[in-house]
Amino acid sequence: MPDYLSYSGHVYYSQSGQEAAVLSLLERNTNGFFIDIAANEPFQNSNTALLERHYGWRGVCIDAAKRSRRRFTETNRTCTFMLALTGDPTSETKSLLFREIVPPPNASPSTAWMHGLSSVVSSTAAPTCWGRHCLTVQEFTRRGVKLMHRSMTPRSLEDILDEAKAPPTIDYMSLDVEGHETNVLRGLHRKVRVLTVERPDAAARTILHQRDMVHACDFDFGEELWIEHSQASSLVPRGINATMLCADGQKTKKKMERQKN
Repeated sequence: MPDYLSYSGHVYYSQSGQEAAVLSLLERNTNGFFIDIAANEPFQNSNTALLERHYGWRGVCIDAAKRSRRRFTETNRTCTFMLALTGDPTSETKSLLFREIVPPPNASPSTAWMHGLSSVVSSTAAPTCWGRHCLTVQEFTRRGVKLMHRSMTPRSLEDILDEAKAPPTIDYMSLDVEGHETNVLRGLHRKVRVLTVERPDAAARTILHQRDMVHACDFDFGEELWIEHSQASSLVPRGINATMLCADGQKTKKKMERQKN
């Protein structure tokens, strides 16, 4: 059983209580459908594990890392796992260089988390960057972290979802692809009710506005909560302050941490 924090009879796995905000928005809906890109770990820092395990949701978990596929296979997650690199279907690029970051066995917490930085890079010598931070190949080597590179042909998100037989409406999408959010969103045409996305750039924001989505609030770590416009319009009659959803989720997470300690 993975390490987790429980509160009020539920199990929360995310970093900042994202699933608490999703459940508040969707009125604790059961039997919903989610997309998790890049899923990385089945439980640790997962935004979708609670929805699947305690609310009966189905979903598609997508990641380009082979280690992630093994981890999902070894656990009792029931989402359809797709080993794929999501990208812009209109791009002329035939293949991209994907770097899978593999920490050593029994790595300390300060190193083990780096697997989540697996992403597309420009060359085998290029640093891995996220937000305003970067780690060089030499820094990974000093920490005993193995870097595995392979060329992958990006697939549009719609192509992946068609193969997984996903429904036309996605209740929740978690998107964290280390700077490639715009390319992923260009390949999505299904309706999304709720979205969390990490550090979207101006182009990604434009796409979201074009899809009739509105920015609600910000979690920690640069993650933002976006909701479909019609969903946002229904919040006031229900007494929900959209701008407080992220803060409330984070408070729930902190309360759980105090309870565990």
